[in-house]
This record gives sequence, C-alpha cells and structure tokens, in this order.
Amino acid sequence: MGNALFAVLGSSCLAWLLVNVLRLHVPVKRAIWGSGFDKDTGLPVHHLKRLKPLDCDLCLSWWIGLLSGAYLQKNLLEAIYIGAVSAVLSIVINKILNK
Repeated sequence: MGNALFAVLGSSCLAWLLVNVLRLHVPVKRAIWGSGFDKDTGLPVHHLKRLKPLDCDLCLSWWIGLLSGAYLQKNLLEAIYIGAVSAVLSIVINKILNK
C-alpha cells in the first residue's frame, strides 16, 4: 500500500515539475520543429504545436504512474489505478499551486 501511494504522489509531482517548472517540452519541440516563426501568426512554431504527453501534466503523470506501477511489479489493474489516480492528483496539484 505504501509503495502505491508513493508511486501516485511521486509521479504526479514529477510530472508537474517537468511540465510546469522545468518546461522539458520546449527544448524537445524546438529540436523537432526548429525555432522558426509562423508566417500567419508570428508566433514561434513550437508554441503552436502540441507534443503530448510531454506538454501536458495530466498525460505525463498518467504515463509516469503507469511505468512506476510496472517498475514496482504491480499487477495490471494496480498499475492502471496508479496511473489514473496520479493523473487526477496532478490536476489537484496544478489547481492548488496555480491559483
């Protein structure tokens, strides 16, 4: 039980940190699409295109939770539970910290 709670909280916090604080998706998107500007809007190209799950803390926490459930050698249902609860918890963390 303790490992599952640690996996849920850890994956939610790690996903929030990677997306909102470290902004890991920005250099990855620049490496893929370059740092040019769009002709119509004038915005950088990497701001216009999404790269899920790296730019969404909900999606990233789901995948990190699923992988941590697999790493902790949980069965499939528990791994899905860890991924789903960590995704919901990342929304709560995001709402609390971005008031």
